[in-house]
Parts: sequence; structure tokens; C-alpha cells
Amino acid sequence: MNLRNTAAGMMLIAALVAIGAWHAHCPTALSRALPQLCLGFDSTSDGGLDGNAQSEHPRSLVYCRRVCWSPDGRKLLSLTRGECGLDGPLVVHDLDDRPLCMSIDMHGEPVARAVLAPDGRRVLVATDEADRGRLWWLGLESDERKLLLEAPTRTGFTAIAISSQGNLSAAATSDGLIFLCDAASHSPAVLVAGVKSRISDLRFSNDGRRLVSAGQDGWLCVWDLQSGEVLQRWKGHDQLATAAAFLSGDRLISAGLDDTVRIWEISTGREIWRGEFGLFGVNALAVSADGKTAAWGGHQSKVVVWDLENARKKFDVQVPTSIVWDVQFSPDAKSLAVAGSCGTIRVYDAQFGADVAELEVGQQTL
Repeated sequence: MNLRNTAAGMMLIAALVAIGAWHAHCPTALSRALPQLCLGFDSTSDGGLDGNAQSEHPRSLVYCRRVCWSPDGRKLLSLTRGECGLDGPLVVHDLDDRPLCMSIDMHGEPVARAVLAPDGRRVLVATDEADRGRLWWLGLESDERKLLLEAPTRTGFTAIAISSQGNLSAAATSDGLIFLCDAASHSPAVLVAGVKSRISDLRFSNDGRRLVSAGQDGWLCVWDLQSGEVLQRWKGHDQLATAAAFLSGDRLISAGLDDTVRIWEISTGREIWRGEFGLFGVNALAVSADGKTAAWGGHQSKVVVWDLENARKKFDVQVPTSIVWDVQFSPDAKSLAVAGSCGTIRVYDAQFGADVAELEVGQQTL
């Protein structure tokens, strides 16, 4: 049964979209409610809901919202939500010396987004203090703590990104403003593209010359960063567009809560390919650094790994989490990290799908 074709399914999709928007302003409340929401979804059935069924997955007091690799592929940054974590919401895990980890002190400020810089020595962190977003550079090997940007209005940051060269960072607010910051001058510029709506994802092209945003209204937008002009803007998904990433040539891949993954021709906004994989909405999307492989996950207990060169599925990875919140390839494209609602980060072999490592981010109870 396809839940999107049932009344219950459509109601739950609408609820998830509403929760996503609410999460931008109420992360603490959502972190308490989400584990209970996850337990109500029976991922072993044919897409059905069973409020009285016992989940096959353990309860988790913490869920991992984002994960990011260090440039050498030996460390992982985790961003968690929930009542308690190992030492806080931001933790760097050492894969060579598990369970060694380092907690990043944010002095009580709620963390909304975080990503490691390409040099592996700093972290770009977005916080929501008194409902006003602030963007920071934090040093991992020093006491550096530099405020880059404060949102001009009482809004939070919903997406952040760093270019692969490390010279540019970008941050989007919940009211649709996108700020571009130069690492040398730290002087932010504002990118505006027509109708303002909540941005769910931002990513730079490999050469750092373009930026793509995915929006709550399903729209995708690509900027030329040298001119500051919009190259293309089009309606990409029927529901919230959760992620987008550049592919080789004139192509873009995107994912949405309409349960589709799509590939586009940027210059025309023309859809080249579309796939549906029964994930009940796609939350997470990643493309390997070599551009050969993509992976995505959603509201089912699996991650799809896709061969972009041959346009075919490589394999599915069955994961011990009801909801997949993030997937990320290691820099060498050999490993795949999966973050979700089970209180752990799982690392898989990106070539064959074998389970390689498990990193604890929160306590679990059965």
C-alpha cells in the first residue's frame, strides 16, 4: 500500500511538514515529542500506522539530526536533539579510538545547525538564542569563538553550508533570507530570489561558484555567486523540498517530502529523471565527492544507495532507525554515515552496504 494514496497517509505527511516548520522555532519541544512520534510508526508493516504496536527499534532519548565527516574521514561531528546526549548537542567522535569523543561547549545556546570546515579545525555553528539566529566560527584546536552574523529579525537559521574551498559560508533564515559570508572579510551579502519562504537546505557547487537552495514550498533556486544573480528557479517538488545537490555538468539532484528524488537540467529547469522508493518522504540526500554515487533516506528503515554513472540502484541498507535524518559520504566515498532516531550514528561500507561501525549519541531504553 502506498500511504500517499490513503487519507491517513496524507494526514501524516501534512503533520510531518507542519512539524518541520514548527521545529525551526521549537526544537526543545520537538525533541521531546519526536521519539514518541517515531514509535507510533510501524516500519515493518506495509506502510501502515499502528498506535498500539510495539516498535522493533529501541526507544531513544536522543536522536541525531546531522552528521559531518572530517576531511581525513577519521572523525564525525554529530548534532543531536533530545533530553540528554553524551556530553551535549555537538560532539566530535573519533573513529580510530572509539568511544573517544570531544564535546563542543556552546555555553547554553540552543544549536540549530552545524558543519565542519574543510580544514577540519573549525565548526560553523548556527544557534537560536531568544528566537534570534546567530552564526559562529568555533575552533576545535583553539579557543576561537567568532560571531559572524546575527539574524536581522527574530528568526532562526534553518540551513547553513561551507564551500569546499572554505572561503565562503552561507546561512538561510526561517523567513527565506540567505546570507553569503566571505571568510576573509566576514562581510555578509544577502541573496534574494523572489518569494521568500523557509529554506530547508543550502549547498555549494564543487567549484564554489554556485549555490542551490531547497525550500519549504517545493521550489529550487540556483545562484551564480560571482554576479549574485539567480541562474534558475523552478517548482521542483509537490511538497517541501528537503535537500538538493549539484551533479556533474548542468545537473542537479533534489529530494522532497513528496517521496521523490529527481534529477534536473539546471539551465532549463527540466526534469531528467524521477524515482520513488517507498520512503514515505525523503529527508536526507548525499552525493559522494567523486560524483559517482548518491544516497538518500526518509521515514522508513532503509537508505537507498544509487549509482549515478549507470543510473541504477546499487543496494538498500536496512538501518535500525525509524526515521533517517541525515546521510553523508566520507571524503574518499568508501563509507556512508547514517544519522537517525535510534540514538546512534551507523557507518556502512558505501560499496557493498556492510555495517562497519556504530557510534553512540544518546541513551536508549527498551
